[in-house]
Amino acid sequence: SRSNGIDLYDSHNNRIVRNALFHLHDGIYLENSNHNIVEENSVSGSRYGIHCMYTDGTIIRHNTGSMNVTGAMVMAVHDTEVVGNTFYKQNENVNSQGILLFDAHTSLFAENKVIGNRVGFYIEVSSDNQIVRNEITDNFIGLQFIEASGNQIESNLIRGNVIDAEARDSEANKLDGNFWDGFRGIDTDQDG
Repeated sequence: SRSNGIDLYDSHNNRIVRNALFHLHDGIYLENSNHNIVEENSVSGSRYGIHCMYTDGTIIRHNTGSMNVTGAMVMAVHDTEVVGNTFYKQNENVNSQGILLFDAHTSLFAENKVIGNRVGFYIEVSSDNQIVRNEITDNFIGLQFIEASGNQIESNLIRGNVIDAEARDSEANKLDGNFWDGFRGIDTDQDG
């Protein structure tokens, strides 16, 4: 039975920086722990690379995850920043995702690369998040929304996915200024 590599419970204002973790239950696990910084870590061969539950103000930036079930699981959070990470080849499990949002609110997901995953961004029961300037490429499903509302998906590169985006029971999400390589319509204002 594998355990977590780094496990924080009710622990606040910590920095987890430049660790290499592999073949664990969860690489980095944070629960009921606020205002932590998770930066420049590498996690592979684990269940969740980075797993946040019931945290506020967490910063996850410039980390790398590969060959995990899920690169980053961000659950029951507010005001979290997930910026500049690369999650690739989370695709060996039917539940694999690059970045998974579940019950995530008022958070920023920017400048991440989710490449070659089963699902690039999986967004469920999540609202009022900004998903901006990400590279969502070569996934089976690029973006998947389930009961998600009020999210802003803007200025992302969405390229080479089998299915670019799909949604179920989702409303009032704003998709604006994204580049879709699968688009086959007419670009009337020629802005690409």
